[in-house]
Formats: sequence, structure tokens, C-alpha cells
Amino acid sequence: MVSAGSWPPGAGRNVDLGKSYYVIMGNGISGLTDHLTLLGSGWGRERVGGREILHIGGGDPWQGYVAMTMGQWPSILVLPEFQEQYRRRGGAEFDFLGVPEFASAAERQWLALSAARPFGSLTGKVKGIRFVGGGYEVEVDTPGGLSTVLAEFVDICGGPGPARRLAAGVVDPSDAVLLGEYANLQGSVQPWPRVVTGDWFLGNGNAVAPSGEKVLVVGGGPTAAWCVERAEQAGHEVWWMGEGFLRGAFLPSGRNDGLAQGPLTRRRQNGVLTVENKLFPSRADTRFGEGYLVTGIGSSRGLVMVRFGLAAEGSGRLVDGRRRCLPVLVQQEFSQVVVALGQLQLPSEVGSWAHLLQGVLRPAVGAGRHLVNDRFGRTVGLQSLDGKLRLLGAAGLGHPDVVREWRKVGSRSHVFFESLAGQGRVNVGVALCGLTVAEANRYWEERRPNVNLNTAAAGESPGLFGDMGRVWAEMRASRVVPFTEGELEVVSGGTTERY
Repeated sequence: MVSAGSWPPGAGRNVDLGKSYYVIMGNGISGLTDHLTLLGSGWGRERVGGREILHIGGGDPWQGYVAMTMGQWPSILVLPEFQEQYRRRGGAEFDFLGVPEFASAAERQWLALSAARPFGSLTGKVKGIRFVGGGYEVEVDTPGGLSTVLAEFVDICGGPGPARRLAAGVVDPSDAVLLGEYANLQGSVQPWPRVVTGDWFLGNGNAVAPSGEKVLVVGGGPTAAWCVERAEQAGHEVWWMGEGFLRGAFLPSGRNDGLAQGPLTRRRQNGVLTVENKLFPSRADTRFGEGYLVTGIGSSRGLVMVRFGLAAEGSGRLVDGRRRCLPVLVQQEFSQVVVALGQLQLPSEVGSWAHLLQGVLRPAVGAGRHLVNDRFGRTVGLQSLDGKLRLLGAAGLGHPDVVREWRKVGSRSHVFFESLAGQGRVNVGVALCGLTVAEANRYWEERRPNVNLNTAAAGESPGLFGDMGRVWAEMRASRVVPFTEGELEVVSGGTTERY
């Protein structure tokens, strides 16, 4: 695992705080795609000018995850301007791409980028952004203290947001030790922290409870499912508890289906393939709980005691791998509690991009010019009134103003989303982030079409694939898996060129 302090690889570390930069916030896939497609388009090169690009952020989460598979096949994870096209993989193209392989491809791409055009990096967390004299001042909390970076342009590509925590008061306010473990994610009473976030629990090398201990996973989404998988692989007795139904964690891709007893059947609900089974864990020592709230967490003999309440009257389904329905749970002792409740994304949530950028974006919102729309009218991000600051990638797609456009039935964004194969319908997923960042940088507007049928818009398909273009695009919408390399070769007349 590459440490945050040395990521991204190949970047220069000598930042001149008296100089103005083109700042990209984020060192993950969205930030890398932004950098590549800016330099890969005439519009982007003109925007960057001769300025040095400076990345601000920490590590790439994909570099630190435990070995597991992603939720997509390789052909839908081909990103614009990336060297890795995942070709000639044989039967592996019909399976989920491994996280280590995806992470390695990103690392190689950073090194190739640094060899082609030097860029800088500053490790830290953005604490504030101010518009000053035609540019921006970015306040960054670095390992050496607060620093102010000058920027003529700012692209925020820093992921969907920090992990959402439990409500204040749920972790015993009088237990300073337990609160400290949850805040700092470091063990004190035990070698492992007893209450942690989901993204931390997925980190390779982080201290988790020993095999055989009882672990609680809180949350009903895909990240929670990954945490359950990680806990099962570590040999834990796992309790998975969600406020609502857990079926939302079982995406159409089938990536998480192995956690439940099958076969799982799905039907379309509001255009989404949704599991209709009553879920039972596939492992005997795992429990599924639906309709439960965590109402309190406190220390108990060096472990933690968790109190539960029902989310609604009549809810509270708790089952095990032997398909037994267990009594309503009131409290239980655990060695470790994993909180996987998604990310902070609302303007009211301190720490979210929406909260941090309210002041900077307000003039553009007032003028109705805050949306970044691409050549097809899809909303691909947000921008300041002068257009010099943009919110892109997962950070942009997770902002409520952008989410609203993609969920608006009949909007061009929603129509496109519904046209994707099931594996592509992840609103802050890698495929959609890569596509929207490239569109924001006008990467495909210069006689270079997007020829990947997995992400091409229906409007550009006929010009690429002849009369069959729209037919193939309609077929894509009815599939769960993406078109593979072999199928794409047939569609595009035998060529293997995609980008």
C-alpha cells in the first residue's frame, strides 16, 4: 500500500506557496481522470495554459482496500485517456475486476503522467476556499500545519465526501476513551479501535478484531455489504443491521449476492432491478437484521455494548443462516462496531462538499448558472459564476443539486442513466465519474467520439456503429452486464480502438 504522504507517485513535493496553481483537489480516480482529460483536449489545455497542476489531498482509497473484487466487469471500467484498456484477458473479461488490478493500473497511469508532464502534490485536507481577486485561496490542513494555496482554477474531484457518522450522543458522551477511538480510529483499550467507519474497516492493514470475535456492521448499502464480506473473510461472527431493508445492498450486478442464500430473484421497481426475496445469510454464524436503529453504544468489559430500537412499529426482523427468526434484539455485546452509513453530502452536514462550497457557489446558483452541462445536456458537475471553480466526479455527482437532475424523470441525465447496463447504474461509480469528468473537459468534442458502447450516449451511437447503433444502445439498457471486448469488436466493425 502506498502511503498518503507519497501519493500520487511521481508528483513533485516542493510546493511554492507564493505561486498560483491550477489546483485539482483529489488524488483518486476522478482527480486522475480530470488531469488526463484536461491535457487530452484542446479546451482543457487552453484552460490549464502554462500553469503547473497541483493536486491536494491524501491517498487513493483503491490503493488501500483489502483484496476483493469490484462491482463491474473490466470493459465498463475502461477510462478515457488511460493506458490500461483491460484487453486480452481471456475469460477474465466475464468476471468482476479485482481491486488490486484496478489499483495497479491507476498507479502506473500516475507514473506515466508524471513522466510526460511534471506536476505537484500537497498532502492535506481542504478546510476552506475563498474567492480573492480573480482567483481562489485554498486553506489546507497539512501535516505541518495550515497552509494557504493560491489557485487561478480549482477542480474539486475529492470523492463523494467523508464517512457519515452516528448521530451525536449515540456513542456514550461520557466515555472519552471510546469517543476518542471513534474519532481517531486507533485502539486504546484493545489493539483495535472498537467503533470504526466502513471505509476504514475495508483498509488493508488496519487493526480489526481477531478471528472468532463478534462484529456488528451498521448500514444497508453496498459499502456495508463489502464490510460484511470483509468480516466474514476475517472469520468473525457477523451481525448486519440496517434501518430499512438490506436488499438495497444487493445491486443488479450480483456482486454481493454470495452473502445471502440464493438463488436471488429480482424485479424492476422504479426502473431498478431489485431483489424480491426475503434475505437469509449464507453463513451459519452471520445474522441479518432489518428495521433496527442503533440507539446507544458504550464500553463493556473492554468491548462495546450496543442498544437497539425499532425503526418503525412492527419492524425488527432478525434472522440467521439456519433461517430462524430470532427474538427482537434489545442489546448485544460486540468486539467491534463498523458504521457504514454512506457519505456526508448535504449542505447541512458539516464536512460535506455542499457545506464547504455554499458561499463560493451561491452567486452562480442565484444566477442559474451553477450547473455544468455537457454536449448532450446532461449535468456533469457544478461551477462557480466565473467557471474557474468546478465540482466534478464523485464529488459533483454526489451533490444534491446534481443528484436532483439525475433523478428527474425525463431529464437528459436520467434518460441516459436508464440507458446504461445494470453495472453502470451506480451514481457515483467509477464508470459514470470517468465519463462525466471527460465530458466536463470536452474531451470528445474534437472529432474524437466516445466509441465505448458501454458509456456512449444513444445520440452518438448511430454515427459510430451505423444503423445498428440505436439497436445496440437499446440492448444495453436491458442488460445487467456490460458489452465485452469481443462484442464491442463486432459492433465497431472489428476494431479494438475505444478511446
